[in-house]
Amino acid sequence: MERFSEIYENKSMTGKCVRDAAFSDCDFKNCKFAETQFSLCRFEDVRFSGCAFVNVKFAHSLMFSSAFENCALVNFNFSSLCRGYGGAKLSAPFSKAAGCVFKYVSFVGFDLKKPIFPARNLSNAILTAAI
Repeated sequence: MERFSEIYENKSMTGKCVRDAAFSDCDFKNCKFAETQFSLCRFEDVRFSGCAFVNVKFAHSLMFSSAFENCALVNFNFSSLCRGYGGAKLSAPFSKAAGCVFKYVSFVGFDLKKPIFPARNLSNAILTAAI
């Protein structure tokens, strides 16, 4: 299932399993992802605004050039998102994270000696217990 330039607003994906989906140039506004599972999914140039992510799981999924604005990410494992085929984690799966709250977020596998995203794109973000 491929989705291009679609807008999802005020949607709840609580407890849902999404499989074999590709989202390109889509907008998610004020959506809730709690205990959501994504398998074999691709997110490219996707924008998340005002969304909540709690205990979201990814399996064999890709995310790149995506942006988060005013989102809450709790118990979120970016490490499970492959940046490239073959599981190579070349860079962060997102290009912007402004006004976001990160709690218990994992960046394991990323080279944190270099910025994984420009500091200007992490404006007003709160990082708590990130690993």
